[in-house]
Amino acid sequence: MFRAINVSTIKLQLWKILPRLVAGFSGTTNPLVTLIFSIFPLSMMYCGIRGLIEKDFSKVFIASICLTGLWFTLTFQNARVIWYTFPFIYLILLGIKSIRFGGYVFVLLVFLQSIQQFYIGFSRLSESRFWLHVYDQETSLPENALLSSHNRRHPYFFLETRNYLGDGSWQEIVNEIQAPGKFMPRLTWDLVKENGSLFVIGDSAYIDSTFTQISEMVASNSYKIQTKQLTPDLEEFEGWALVEISIDNNIE
Repeated sequence: MFRAINVSTIKLQLWKILPRLVAGFSGTTNPLVTLIFSIFPLSMMYCGIRGLIEKDFSKVFIASICLTGLWFTLTFQNARVIWYTFPFIYLILLGIKSIRFGGYVFVLLVFLQSIQQFYIGFSRLSESRFWLHVYDQETSLPENALLSSHNRRHPYFFLETRNYLGDGSWQEIVNEIQAPGKFMPRLTWDLVKENGSLFVIGDSAYIDSTFTQISEMVASNSYKIQTKQLTPDLEEFEGWALVEISIDNNIE
């Protein structure tokens, strides 16, 4: 668990995570700007060392919390975790007289960013707008519907329908989910034939890939295929949709 932290991971922390959380920057590659944000880890270490020298438990405790949060973020790359340690980090910055002015600057930046964020609002991605539409329209699926989606949590929450993950062992499915690229369950003809239809949720690329997979099965079994889009084709969704793919053996 305690593995060595490479230079690229530290750069990710200083160039991307801290600037985005502290000042709202999407990321910076300027070395001089990066040095400004190094005040955070350096102040944590300084506070911890001073606490040990002065035998001040409170300083050691606060520094330990901050360093642990920083280590957790570096190790697991979860930027949200470090949010919880920010108040303690500002206590350190404001508690060290020589860098107190820098602490005030960072606190002011966060305050101004908060005002800006409340003023301009939060922007939604196309996927988020799609799921908001599903929620507002109270979209639902038939009971025990066969559903394929690379997003496993949202369908269960918004549609109360489990996403089909495959017929392999749980370990095999986990390995497929963690593999690079979008997860796509391995569908079988017997499964599709038994259900008669498949509901697909995803962007246009995911839907097209699933349609191609079903089309190959249908062609080799003398069935015909039909598609029905259950959500509107809005520009703001950028290809995201809920589509029903049905099969039928009545060939005209």
